[in-house]
Amino acid sequence: MHYISIRTPQNDKDIVLAAVSNYGSALEYASDHLKEDKVIVLAAVGQDGTALQFASNHLKSDRFIVMIAVANSKDALQFAIPLRTSTQLEPSVDDLFLLEKEDFVILLRVIYVQHTS
Repeated sequence: MHYISIRTPQNDKDIVLAAVSNYGSALEYASDHLKEDKVIVLAAVGQDGTALQFASNHLKSDRFIVMIAVANSKDALQFAIPLRTSTQLEPSVDDLFLLEKEDFVILLRVIYVQHTS
């Protein structure tokens, strides 16, 4: 059996990225698949921290994403899902040095998209 992927605005990564870069809460209307996409969610919470509420549960517990969201809106913290109760969610200078290469590249992409839109 063959499945055809239907391209709709909600599952088109380029369209959703452009939308959330300008209006973070547009993440609400993205497909579930894109709510799991770290680049999409970072762009959304980078624009509006409270867009974290629309991210997948997996990314709501991603410390890096939560830090970006909280840096943009303290209200975003209510949407975070801590991995442990002792998890520190406040960003620190040291956190920048602990970023994995992939996270750092994603952060640079988000900054680039936000400044070129």
